[in-house]
Amino acid sequence: MIRYYLFIGIMLFSFTSLIFAQHNQKKSDLQKSIQEFSKSTTVEGGGWEIYGSFLHRDFTRWYVGTRVFDKETLVSSVKDWWEDGTRISKDSSKVIRLDIIGEIGIARIERFENYIDANGAAAGSFHGFVTQLWIYEEDTWRLLSLDISPVPNEQE
Repeated sequence: MIRYYLFIGIMLFSFTSLIFAQHNQKKSDLQKSIQEFSKSTTVEGGGWEIYGSFLHRDFTRWYVGTRVFDKETLVSSVKDWWEDGTRISKDSSKVIRLDIIGEIGIARIERFENYIDANGAAAGSFHGFVTQLWIYEEDTWRLLSLDISPVPNEQE
């Protein structure tokens, strides 16, 4: 009888360890996807095509009022921005919270960005909070939804 309980205990421990390892791997992969997605529009980044490759086919972004950007609209906007020569010159992001529930990843990020134009001149900055909803499909993370909330200018 003791062998039976020992066997069951070992099996439960092994199963729990496997699930925990898979969860940790998914979390690590999601952190890497978030970093690569963020880097895509920086000076060192790969540009709008790389940016678009992270977006899920059903991607949406709510934007000011009732406008909703789908994947095609957002990628086109980033392409125009990129081809105009605008880049993020400095990006310091801090992941505040990262949760994974099954095949869904939810990231809450504080972002600080500085922009430059085609001539390398400062072209503004951004400070705000970003909420990203990611979905894990076919062994990869894709961004399903994006919400950006700027921090109000303290000088106003």
